[in-house]
Amino acid sequence: MAKRITKEDIIATATAFTAVTIADAYRRFFAENAPRGYPLAAAGPQNKTLVKLLQRELSKSKILTTGDFGINPDAKEAVSFAILAWAAIKKNPG
Repeated sequence: MAKRITKEDIIATATAFTAVTIADAYRRFFAENAPRGYPLAAAGPQNKTLVKLLQRELSKSKILTTGDFGINPDAKEAVSFAILAWAAIKKNPG
């Protein structure tokens, strides 16, 4: 079966599955209080197809990136670790 399925089809299916899974998690997490925008981090915002599919799944809200919050996407990990460090110093769960 794998010989009849192209690599592009496999990637497209995995991307679509990822979008549906992320959208489902957002819906479950936010339940009735859907925000006007959903945050998308990691390499997600660079994957235009994933963003397009997520926007279709979550059509009533906008897909946001760290850039929308004034954080350079390339600095996201550094900022995340700084926040975790701050939480640890303040004895807050991270």
